Amino acid sequence: QQVAKTPEHTALKFRDTILTYKSLNLLSSKVANNLSSAFRKDTIIGIFMERCEEMVVAIWGILKSGKCYLPLDPNLPSKRLEYLVKNAGLNVIVTHSKTAAKLHSQDVRTIDIAVLISKMQGKDEPDLVQSNPNDPAYVIYTSGSTGDPKGVINTHKGLLNRIIWMQKEMQLKSTDKILQKTPYTFDVSVWEFVWPFLYGACLIVAEPEGHKDPEYLQNVIDKERITTIHFVPSMLNAFLKNPYLGDCRSLLRIICSGEALSVDTVKQSRMKINSDIYNLYGPTEASIDVTSYKIKKEDEIQGNIPIGKPIDNMQIYILDRNLNPVPIGVSGEIHIGGMGLAKGYLNNLKLTDEKFITWSPDKGTSVRLYKTGDIGSYDSDGNIRYSGRNDGQIKIRGYRIELSEIEIVIKRFKPETEAVCLMHT
Repeated sequence: QQVAKTPEHTALKFRDTILTYKSLNLLSSKVANNLSSAFRKDTIIGIFMERCEEMVVAIWGILKSGKCYLPLDPNLPSKRLEYLVKNAGLNVIVTHSKTAAKLHSQDVRTIDIAVLISKMQGKDEPDLVQSNPNDPAYVIYTSGSTGDPKGVINTHKGLLNRIIWMQKEMQLKSTDKILQKTPYTFDVSVWEFVWPFLYGACLIVAEPEGHKDPEYLQNVIDKERITTIHFVPSMLNAFLKNPYLGDCRSLLRIICSGEALSVDTVKQSRMKINSDIYNLYGPTEASIDVTSYKIKKEDEIQGNIPIGKPIDNMQIYILDRNLNPVPIGVSGEIHIGGMGLAKGYLNNLKLTDEKFITWSPDKGTSVRLYKTGDIGSYDSDGNIRYSGRNDGQIKIRGYRIELSEIEIVIKRFKPETEAVCLMHT
């Protein structure tokens, strides 16, 4: 529908390459046609490439074909990559000439994205593939407490609910430009890839590894007139410390998630950048984010910044160890229910049953909940305040890391010893 509305509007830009909505649609349709004719609908297709315009084309081509994409980091050690390929049961990976050589040791079929784009089968527009709301859209692996990562299966329904809420809350326009800088193995990247194209905006794709360079980010914000950007709070801190930081006056909204956002970070941001800040919270198991707290430019802030209230069609229950709701001001484990819940963990029914539970708040009703392991409480305004974990999971630059996974790997080298892993800040 958006292609029909604005066919010649710029949809995507990477370096000197510009794709209009019409050209992005055509290229992704070629990918979809070739994948549809070669693989079944329920196939999980890996993507293994550096950030570029063809990565976006691959993602949309896979989604158009009715299949599910699994992003793989080209910088992964070969052993880790081998585990992910085998655990996911991947039969095919879409790759790029720059990264294909790193897959030679893997027992999996590879297809160069350039071949999918150039090889035409039939008409330009793909046959409509009917995807059901509960069909898988993407799989993202997170750190696992048993020593191996686990793949989270997220649905079209959960993703769309998240995107539609975001548009309702933030009102993206055709004049907006979003910077795609989040590594695509991190779930925040999913809304970066989807949100702008549903509402006629433009996606500016950052250089590979560009998300780590505050000076580069400053330059691209100013040059491209970026209006919307995501930061993990620790990266926002590093960005604000750039001695050459300008006023970034094009920025309308800064979106933070992945770890706790401090009052000091918000104050520093206000001193240098005149934009609203959204503090979002959510695990990969619930379609990116489930709560939101907007900090307006004029708001007075003090104390710990809340993670806010549930987004549309999502519910938060804060329960004690006996699964009873806790009163206002009392801490308990955050449980999530609603449309955004993942299907579960890929090829891991035991862990799915352990983390996704059925809860009966009263007689005759039951709801499906995800046990987050996060501890929080309600304040008097109905906002949720995060206060830590009930296990050994930590966050480093927004990435979930299970300390027990590291301990288990260490003990594989010396089974007769004990290992303890701690985070130093």
